Amino acid sequence: MEKSGVFIITGSQGSGKTTKVTEVVWYLKKEIPDVFGFYAIGEWENGWRSRFRIVDIQTGIDYPLCNRQQPADATGGQFIFTSETVKQGEEIIASGMRRKGALAVIDEIGRFELKEKVWYSAFRNLIKKNFPVLITVRENLLEAITTKFNLDRPLIFKLNEENFLIARAITSRLGKEEIPGH
Repeated sequence: MEKSGVFIITGSQGSGKTTKVTEVVWYLKKEIPDVFGFYAIGEWENGWRSRFRIVDIQTGIDYPLCNRQQPADATGGQFIFTSETVKQGEEIIASGMRRKGALAVIDEIGRFELKEKVWYSAFRNLIKKNFPVLITVRENLLEAITTKFNLDRPLIFKLNEENFLIARAITSRLGKEEIPGH
């Protein structure tokens, strides 16, 4: 049985998954020059995430992804997504998939994808084509995500694991040269 090319960084909501994946990608780029995809950077207002933007890993360009429908308050409000940015994110993934030896990154796969929204199609296409991908997932959604997408033996990393060791495990699974210690 072929080993999965799915790699997951997991932690609770707001615990630093985006920071962790950004740091791991820095190490990965030493051995896998073609790392593509995006990070989702959250902005806070009154103690709540008020908006997110995605940052293209290769270009550094950021795009507004979503805003709260109403001001952040005790109910939190609903996120309204910018369809142009979702399309841009899908294109970043589709474009990268045309290159061999690359690694995709999606920050994050979660409750919207469980409802077959936002990054669902892009992630599903990566899985169907057995394309290597590093994702972030909230701990409380990990089982639901692995079940929904039928992920077979993904490598799962916690936030307390060393960045270079995560990168080394990923490159080893992909058959790349091992990343030297920091």
